[in-house]
Amino acid sequence: MEFPKLRSLLYAIYSLYLLGNFSVGISQQASKLKSFNLTSFGISVGSSLENFDFGIQYNEPIKEINQLYAPSILELLVTFDFCIYIRNNRGT
Repeated sequence: MEFPKLRSLLYAIYSLYLLGNFSVGISQQASKLKSFNLTSFGISVGSSLENFDFGIQYNEPIKEINQLYAPSILELLVTFDFCIYIRNNRGT
């Protein structure tokens, strides 16, 4: 049995550092179409307060002429944890 050759790949690497209720992260994306290219680099910052998580993430593309284009992306994140066990333990 022979496997087909891969013609394109997308790599995404992400690191998140947790410092109590505060978090900082970096991300990097790369692709391989005809040659290996770095696509984008990003940074994220977040904080948690009780059952809420707040965050912001920004990705900046690494642009090369006649290569893969990635747009600049700004994300605002708000997450709420609906776990009944955590919600009932607020204030204890």
